[in-house]
Amino acid sequence: MDSQLIFDKSINAARVCVMFDYFIFNAQAGQTLQAQVQSGGKPVSYIILNSPTGLYRFQNSNCGYGNWGPVETFTSPTTITWVAPSEGQYVIIFLTNGFYGGQVFFTPQ
Repeated sequence: MDSQLIFDKSINAARVCVMFDYFIFNAQAGQTLQAQVQSGGKPVSYIILNSPTGLYRFQNSNCGYGNWGPVETFTSPTTITWVAPSEGQYVIIFLTNGFYGGQVFFTPQ
């Protein structure tokens, strides 16, 4: 994962609290996003938000804390099935607590 949110309570205590990657996509109302995801063994979560507002709120949150709606977590290969509630632009964010130098494989079907 390439991006990170930093917990910075003091100058000397800065640490990575969340690592994340995201993909922005457009969807029509009722359109289904189906994908296979797999992590490197560490628990990884994902959320799907409206974009760009949801992405901006997440990137500027306090270590990813917020009322994001359903957050799903996986450690083994998993199938994501999500139906767009309305037409618009969305973002799927993959995140994990702490430092994570591994990869998340995301394969839309």
